[in-house]
Amino acid sequence: MYHDPNTANIFANGHNVPIKVTSNGTTGANGSFGAEGPETETDSSGTGGMRKSLERKGSAPNDAVHLQRRVGLFSGVALIVGTMIGSGIFVSPSGLLVRTGSVGVSFIIWLACGLLSLLGALAYAELGTMNTSSGAEWAYFMDAFGPAPAFLFSWVSTLVLKPSQMAIICLSFAQYAVEAFVTECDPPTSVVKMVALLAIVMILFVN
Repeated sequence: MYHDPNTANIFANGHNVPIKVTSNGTTGANGSFGAEGPETETDSSGTGGMRKSLERKGSAPNDAVHLQRRVGLFSGVALIVGTMIGSGIFVSPSGLLVRTGSVGVSFIIWLACGLLSLLGALAYAELGTMNTSSGAEWAYFMDAFGPAPAFLFSWVSTLVLKPSQMAIICLSFAQYAVEAFVTECDPPTSVVKMVALLAIVMILFVN
């Protein structure tokens, strides 16, 4: 620490605070305890009593909780790919081929569905740029229709839509996982449900 003849170190409140003698006979100090420390002053009455005033310079810190925006290019692409490529790509091709009876028609239907999904993705991109608040569809419902439809959608999504999607994904996983170890054409339904239940428990444990 730099010392000069006009500066003395006074041990006050457990901190080594530099006290500088000013021209008007008073002494002032500014101890840096963090970003903006407390300021300790001695009055000019000569009594030598220390008067400590806590002063915070600048604006007060914002204590509001904010979401940290950390989704970059790679994580954004991974999030979109993980959302788009679900269990449907493993379940629908066989059923589509059986119902159409033609590989070419199946590819045409897949292409049409891809274009339809692209339109939905563009709509979501537009909504995301218009409303940047958190909440996804709930925020969009709130802006478009008001609080009542947004409230109903959030509960329907929590109690019906998301659990149904998770059940379909886990059942599809269990179906293909059990078929790899079963020689019969159709694996036992009880085993498939048990594996799906274990998958749900594992996902719940991980998250």
